[in-house]
Amino acid sequence: MKLLPLFLTLFISANLLAQKDSDKLTPADYKGLCTSYFNKVKLPGENTAATVSAYLKNFIPNLKSDEIGLKLNYVNQSPGGLHYSFTETYKGVEVYESEIKVNTDNHNSIHSIFDNSFNTDNWNIDVSNANEKSVIAKLPDTEHFVLAAKYYEQHYEVLRYNNEIIFQRDMNMYFNQDSTVTGTVFTPDPLTSSQQFYTQGTFYDNNDQNAVWLTNALQTVSFNVNFTGTEFQLKNDYVEIVDVDSPNVLPAASTIPLFSYNRSETGFEDVNAFYHINQYRNHVNALGYTIANHLVHADTHAVGGDDQSYFSPTFPSPGLYYGTGGVDDAEDADVVTHEYGHFLSYNASPGSNSGFQRQALDEAFGDYVAASYSKAISNFNSDWVFNWDGHNEFWSGRVVNSTKNYPADATGSIYRTGEIWSSAIMAIHNEIGRNATDSLMYELHYNYSINMSMGDAAQLLIDVDSTLNNGAYYCPIYRHLFERGFVAFYAGNPCGVSAISEATKQVIAFTQNGYGFTINNADNVTMQLCITNINGQQVAPAITVINKNYQYSNTDLPNGVYLVEVKTNTALHAFKWVNAN
Repeated sequence: MKLLPLFLTLFISANLLAQKDSDKLTPADYKGLCTSYFNKVKLPGENTAATVSAYLKNFIPNLKSDEIGLKLNYVNQSPGGLHYSFTETYKGVEVYESEIKVNTDNHNSIHSIFDNSFNTDNWNIDVSNANEKSVIAKLPDTEHFVLAAKYYEQHYEVLRYNNEIIFQRDMNMYFNQDSTVTGTVFTPDPLTSSQQFYTQGTFYDNNDQNAVWLTNALQTVSFNVNFTGTEFQLKNDYVEIVDVDSPNVLPAASTIPLFSYNRSETGFEDVNAFYHINQYRNHVNALGYTIANHLVHADTHAVGGDDQSYFSPTFPSPGLYYGTGGVDDAEDADVVTHEYGHFLSYNASPGSNSGFQRQALDEAFGDYVAASYSKAISNFNSDWVFNWDGHNEFWSGRVVNSTKNYPADATGSIYRTGEIWSSAIMAIHNEIGRNATDSLMYELHYNYSINMSMGDAAQLLIDVDSTLNNGAYYCPIYRHLFERGFVAFYAGNPCGVSAISEATKQVIAFTQNGYGFTINNADNVTMQLCITNINGQQVAPAITVINKNYQYSNTDLPNGVYLVEVKTNTALHAFKWVNAN
């Protein structure tokens, strides 16, 4: 897998969420986790921004000073209620990364608050030279706050102080008249529809060449496009295929209502992405949600030809960018819909995708969107994500049936950490169905805030079910969240979860040093160890361990970042190991 370059200057926190996983794509946090409140409170008046703002000024200690104000960022309405986003201001100047998110229901009650405000008691900042670009921000590795300037340079959000960059983050999230036409696509990918696994020499990419089995996997479908009077174009009010990134490949167009390509032709990726995005958008709308009612551009030959894809909310406009390295990403509906999931999340809670666990949640949502969409088409190998694009020589793909647990396994990579959440949500999906789970997930994303934890998301999910369904799915949600450690044991639960379930959770501790690592196995169970590089390629023979404490060293491995997977009979744990022998 090829990686996108990152420009590292002093200090980086990247809001960069990609389809494929790499520790190099995992940013640092600007600040720690937010403070969350889940107490249900009746508003002392109408459900308006002014009422909510007044309540926050009285409720949150950091906001009580006369120097502190609240700037309304947006109000989003979902079927479950209204969702307000505010930013703290100091003497009229915005405080960077200080969002306060408030989620209310349709009965004038606050259900949750996520507080990222700062204590300004010791601030004495001169803001007399402030302008429209000014923000209050902290200097790297300190708690000293200054008047800085915020700029957008290409797809980077940059903070400058005294003409030096003090912080930057990549805003990309990695991974007319309508006429009906027909075209050829994979549904959802050639391996799934053929019920085959990726196999070198037979069922494989072969450098984008066509083959009989790939032709047999094509499906002819109908969809609506724009017709200019002389040309059919892959665009409508909500999706448009464009060419804005290298390699430069003009979008497919036709003078007749037919877009029939095989996978070796560049037009195929255009049609495949356009079709699956529109199919998923129709599903979102059918469930009563409007987060898909915004235009998104899609470039299916992008990222400089690398084996990577991403969603960018800002540059040059909201867009999906699909790479062509390895298996062309837009050939796999899982990749197509994963990136579209980032777009939907952004529309539900704009600007909220900051903080390690919050970003892991977004990756998990993209994986769930992809897996549930594909499973609605075929059950074959439905626990894998990126069946065609990954799980091969290019990269290892991901799964939605991981047995990893929170918070022990929430380390290292936002992508592998995301597998904990996506697996819990897929387990809920398998019990209550796609439509019920999808409605819960769309509603959930309206509630998200910067720097929230995965535990916060679990509490929100239970609350969202209470708001939407009067708690009809409480037990399936509670059971599967508990199984993966997102919620604590509740002795009075009506769901059949017992103290024995809590007691049988296995504890695996991981400690690394410069040349190796130590695993402490409190339960003294047999473990299988597998060590891979950041591309998912195994770099050492698998190891079976029966000792309670195990030490590993390997001076033959090059320095770098590795993933250590520890599998027992009931759980799979993953740890990041930085080898520096």
